[in-house]
Amino acid sequence: IGWHLLKYLDQTEEIEIGYRLHEEFWGKGYATEIARKLLDYGFNTKGLSRIVAVADAENLASINVIQKLGLVYEKEAIYYGMNVRYFGLQKVNYTGSV
Repeated sequence: IGWHLLKYLDQTEEIEIGYRLHEEFWGKGYATEIARKLLDYGFNTKGLSRIVAVADAENLASINVIQKLGLVYEKEAIYYGMNVRYFGLQKVNYTGSV
């Protein structure tokens, strides 16, 4: 249906959560459900202290997913050659029930 991953954010040492779904799977909650599992894996299995996410400033659906996950807006930035909204979440603020 697409992909979900944890990886280094473009030209940084920060770990980002990323996802992309084939269009026929948009709007069904898959991105949120799988990304929640990745947050749990990153914080509780891999021991990460922080996870970030970026989304094209125009991609309101992706921004909505990121906010549902509990990541907090931090700034506008440029990554991957585009203007993005940048969000972050510290493990100490992760409840596991987002």
